[in-house]
Amino acid sequence: MKLIKESLDEFLLEKDQIKGGKGDKLTADDVCSKQLEIGKAVEKEHTSSDKKSTEIALDHLKENDKYYSDLVEKGMVDEEEAINIYKKHFGTKKLPKKYQ
Repeated sequence: MKLIKESLDEFLLEKDQIKGGKGDKLTADDVCSKQLEIGKAVEKEHTSSDKKSTEIALDHLKENDKYYSDLVEKGMVDEEEAINIYKKHFGTKKLPKKYQ
């Protein structure tokens, strides 16, 4: 399995899947791999494409580098995969009761 940084570097070299976007100029060093992993799972609600979900997540992370952990901690995430990824990386201390 490739490291997220290597995968993101490869992704960033490819043509945009979605035109425009605030995250288009991010590099792998600009992004927390844990946040991106959660974000990709959350954004699967919009697309089945891994590349598009990555691009959407990068746009959100450009605006707020803790965007996805903030969403989970506020109870605004429905995707079980994303919640489980959050738990793996950050534990359960800040989670709303409905996720515990």
